[in-house]
Amino acid sequence: MWTEEFLEYLKQSTIKESHFEEAIAFKQQHLPKRIYKYRSDNPYARENLTSSTIWLASPDSYNDPYDCLLRFSGSTMISAFERGLIDPFVTGFKLQIPADKINEAKQSAAPLETLSRNIIGVRWLSYSRKSCRNMWRVLSRFCKL
Repeated sequence: MWTEEFLEYLKQSTIKESHFEEAIAFKQQHLPKRIYKYRSDNPYARENLTSSTIWLASPDSYNDPYDCLLRFSGSTMISAFERGLIDPFVTGFKLQIPADKINEAKQSAAPLETLSRNIIGVRWLSYSRKSCRNMWRVLSRFCKL
């Protein structure tokens, strides 16, 4: 069935080499042109027809708790969060960093770690107080005040 091939596109995707667009294009080829929803004849159904709208239930009212369950690994969420922090971090500290190094950090699985290692030359993503002081000391050398 076509769904297995669709899932293979998704499984092959990585941060560096995404096959997401190919997967979506492949899926579009196999979707039906029309979807029918059968409803009983009542005032709400007639209103939907006259206003060209459809009624959809809230996920809170679904009888299957997994209908709208989205799962993301912790590392995926952390990477996405860090990726969103890079631009504000660089502009907020007024760091002079080449665009290729910023893009390299954004593409990595550990964006802030990569940014610090490639640009500053140290690993600072540790949670001890001493390493935080060291991080700010090193970063202050790169900031324009």
